[in-house]
Amino acid sequence: MIFDTTIKTLNVETAIKKGKLFLIWIPLIVMLTLFGISIFLFDINLTLGISTFLLGFILPLVYYSRISVLWKIWAFDRVRNVRELYKKGIEAQIIYRQNSFYDKLEIKSKSEKRKIEQLYERLYIPDEPIEYFETPPETYLENTGAKHWAHFIVYLIMLVLSISFLLYYYDSIEENIKILLLAAILLPIVIYEYYKYRKIIKNKKFVRLNDQGIETETHGFISWYYIIDIDVINSGKELFYAIDDGDSPDAIHLSIDLENYEFDLIALDKAIKTYQYRYEKWNK
Repeated sequence: MIFDTTIKTLNVETAIKKGKLFLIWIPLIVMLTLFGISIFLFDINLTLGISTFLLGFILPLVYYSRISVLWKIWAFDRVRNVRELYKKGIEAQIIYRQNSFYDKLEIKSKSEKRKIEQLYERLYIPDEPIEYFETPPETYLENTGAKHWAHFIVYLIMLVLSISFLLYYYDSIEENIKILLLAAILLPIVIYEYYKYRKIIKNKKFVRLNDQGIETETHGFISWYYIIDIDVINSGKELFYAIDDGDSPDAIHLSIDLENYEFDLIALDKAIKTYQYRYEKWNK
């Protein structure tokens, strides 16, 4: 068996890592390998080269369509928090929503289809509140702009090197044109990254979470009492939460862009669960 069936319990992080290996990396390696072989075969036999190139699309897709079924049954049957597994799987692009295109491509028997449907029924059972004791009393996220600063430094070095080569090869017109084109491409990128960094530093934003609620520079402080749903979505790039203020007929949906924040996604997810649990426990 591809997946170890002797394992009786599994955490979400391990299941996702295993899923990424078998459903993303292995198909990608197979596809790139076949593409590379097809390039070599084009010079030998055109028909064989085209066939190998097409196989690079078909084989990984067939592999994914079958292995994804085995992984789902293996993971969902062993993970306690199936709702978290489902959300993290969608973010990691190893699970697709029910009745989606990729979901319909899955190769499964009738018994496997029934098994997956039964496991999916657990998604509608509310998860038990949980407290992670390693979570600090407060979690503070700050928009540092470190990513744009790192990009700025890297591209600036490349720009300086290209200009240095331009001066070195000043007597070679051919080399000058190549390096001049590279410098022309790098210059606006350097300016853009520095602009983004300065903009972030000038308008510094933060997210503060504790057992009382969540506070942001944009939306102010909101108690857990009013928050009816909160989650980190888009692979950790956005903090989404819905609040019920008691006045509006519908829930108010708010979101914070986390793309330029420095944080650990798993630790943040644990912190949100822990603070909600502590609030409920201390305010019964």
